Amino acid sequence: MAEIETAALLWQTASKHSLRTLYQTALQTAENASEVFADTGTRSLTKAAFFGVIVEVLAVSSTMIFYCALALLASPLFRRVVGTLPYFWPLFCVSMLVFSMALLVIHLIWAFSQEYGIKRAGGKVNLRDGAIFGLYACGWDLLTSPAGLLLAALYRGIFSGFPLIRSASRAPKLATAAHLDLRRALSTDQKKSVFLWSLVITGSAVLFGGFLLFLLLLSLMFIFLMAI
Repeated sequence: MAEIETAALLWQTASKHSLRTLYQTALQTAENASEVFADTGTRSLTKAAFFGVIVEVLAVSSTMIFYCALALLASPLFRRVVGTLPYFWPLFCVSMLVFSMALLVIHLIWAFSQEYGIKRAGGKVNLRDGAIFGLYACGWDLLTSPAGLLLAALYRGIFSGFPLIRSASRAPKLATAAHLDLRRALSTDQKKSVFLWSLVITGSAVLFGGFLLFLLLLSLMFIFLMAI
């Protein structure tokens, strides 16, 4: 087994948690993905869960608010619908929470599908490790969201968030490779098997979720048209 080089996560070690700590931890998960995800065994599952929930709520809500604002500015029809439906904004807020938790669940499905792949490949299953991996992987969503770009401008300078999108997009491959190689000590053939199972299971879950989302959007569209 290769020697493990790890990076201490600020969210785990900080005595007080703040928005800056949250953002800097998300940065670690992308810029130091190999080191961060090489060892998940010493980290608190509770802190990882809080991190995952907060970053997904920030990422999803900022994205939905951004596109909703664009739609309000660009579409008189959308403004009319919003003004007609008294329950639009409560529904919008509930949708933000639902989509936030849906993305969190997708991360966990991806992590647990890797655990299933590890089991099929003859390795030892560790659901706690898998959960911590999936929860901290949520940090990538924050960096690629409007909230992430805003926080980057606040803490690192204007336009500094755009290069981080590339880092966040490369992080899943680096994090998975480091975790399976260094933390789980899998062979090349075993890692190929894990990649395949995680792709099949997570892909199926995303397709099913996308189908449900399509049905939901159709229902909302019908409600909007009836309100016109």
